Amino acid sequence: MFNGSAAIGVFGAYGAQGGAIAGALESRDVAVRCFGTKARMHGQAHESVRVDLGEQEQVTAALRGLEAISLTIPLEYDARRTRLYAENIAHAVKQNDVRRVVFNTNTRIPARLTAVPAFETRRVVEDVLRQSGIPLTIVRPAMYLENLLAPTVAAEVISNGVLRYPVPAETPIAWISLKDLGSAVASALLDDGRTGEDINIGGEDLTGPQLASHLQRALDRPVTFEAMDPTRFEDGLALAIGTQAAHGVAGLYHWINVHPETSTMSGGYESLRTLGVTPGSATEWAGARWPALSSI
Repeated sequence: MFNGSAAIGVFGAYGAQGGAIAGALESRDVAVRCFGTKARMHGQAHESVRVDLGEQEQVTAALRGLEAISLTIPLEYDARRTRLYAENIAHAVKQNDVRRVVFNTNTRIPARLTAVPAFETRRVVEDVLRQSGIPLTIVRPAMYLENLLAPTVAAEVISNGVLRYPVPAETPIAWISLKDLGSAVASALLDDGRTGEDINIGGEDLTGPQLASHLQRALDRPVTFEAMDPTRFEDGLALAIGTQAAHGVAGLYHWINVHPETSTMSGGYESLRTLGVTPGSATEWAGARWPALSSI
């Protein structure tokens, strides 16, 4: 079990996913060493370290004295770069005798190889870490409810009562909140009994219309679902995160639209519960996280 006097490192601690993981650890009074490309303080009691995953010496130095680490890869869709990141992590873990690594893939990964960088760059990281022999747990979330807070998505709900998102209406997706992701990864980090496991996590499976009905109940106003063209989604996303990153992210949605029958993004509710997390409903999430819409 976890040595309470040791610290846990969180890569990507200043992003949405890593921040949720760091926050969940802090709430359990765990010392956290926050890693990012910018050295900022996450909390007064915790360390903040600037580290480039592409620099082996930086990564090795950053992991000194840590009990465990959480790894979330940044928005990088070059397989050569993500392979390098994974190799550097594996080397650093071995050099520092880190007892546990939890890799948050930030997406599910289809069983068969695809031509989608959003999947294959994460598959590469999984493969490198697994083959290295380090103590590894892999956590694969489905889609984040927080994606619905994107301005182009939220604006349609506000203005027209329409939830437009680039997934087929009939495809079941185990939507999960960042809070539940953070709690799940924190639990895996604190329990070495989960080492060696690949864990799909998610909330309740929902089709597009079912998701819209949850928002409707939370907001007390009519909300319907319409599938968005993933190319249109990609164009809008490019304005926020740049063309290259948007293309990487959107590849996942293009794939789902070609494979609407997929179960890749479904399931994981019971796995989440085995990590001690009771998944919140989409209705609860919308009521708590979308107050601007709740008041309209």
